[in-house]
Amino acid sequence: MVRTKASSKKTRSVKKTAKKIVTLPTQPLPAGGAIGDFSFLFYGAKKIGKTTLWNQEEGKTLYLQFDPPQRALERYEVHCPDWATFEGALQQVLAQDDSGDFEFETLVVDGVDLMYSECLKAVCKTVGCNHPSDKNDFGKTWGQVKEAFGNAIRALLALRTASSRFIAHDTTKEVEDRRGRDIERVGPAISGQADEVIMGVVDAAFYYGFDGTERVIRIVGAEDLVAGHRIDHAFRVKGSERQVYEIPAGKTPAAAYAALERAFDNKQPFATLAERDQAAKISKKVGKKAAKKKVVK
Repeated sequence: MVRTKASSKKTRSVKKTAKKIVTLPTQPLPAGGAIGDFSFLFYGAKKIGKTTLWNQEEGKTLYLQFDPPQRALERYEVHCPDWATFEGALQQVLAQDDSGDFEFETLVVDGVDLMYSECLKAVCKTVGCNHPSDKNDFGKTWGQVKEAFGNAIRALLALRTASSRFIAHDTTKEVEDRRGRDIERVGPAISGQADEVIMGVVDAAFYYGFDGTERVIRIVGAEDLVAGHRIDHAFRVKGSERQVYEIPAGKTPAAAYAALERAFDNKQPFATLAERDQAAKISKKVGKKAAKKKVVK
């Protein structure tokens, strides 16, 4: 809103001596960055390859594993069966990150939904209850759970030397759409408070599922799907400003990560799988016509 001279004459009570001198910006911060500069939440079907996908990133990947240990995958892993183990691992991660000795380029929390559950259990144990709803304290215990979980997530996102990735299972919930109809929506299997924290801080939340028998990463949401990102310079259809909606993930973890990186770099030539298939049909028809003309000549 543009203020008039009259509206700008409001009096303000401002301390003349600030505790810290802050210089306001004179130029906008540049947009951009590589895929490793952004945080991701991947959620989806079991055994589809969420864990193995992030093992394809360049450099070493460390897993803070709340799900059962991934014995079939060669990986660097700290199994976190409880909150105390996670806090011990996080302390080491932060100390090494501060000293510059952290040797991993990617840190993955595998089972962020279970991470929240363990956080809730730990807080309840501290305050002496089985569940926050058992305490008639006007939401104080719930607030402590949210604070502990949020502080941990923000600490991971603040790492200077590593990218943060979060993995969750999917779930389907019945919700009411804008027309008042009951519909089923697919989203991460994360409780309300955890969902509020995670979705508020990650740069991208993507769904990894199937389209028939083909694996696909859906990066833009709809009424029946939770997904989206705020990486404005990326995930554009090659040679245009159009938004990519779906990324075909191939048949292997390496193919899936390569496709994700290609789409991030604005090199995917279609927005959806349907658009890709339609272009393939047209190309096939054109090829057949060209072949017929060649035979006639």
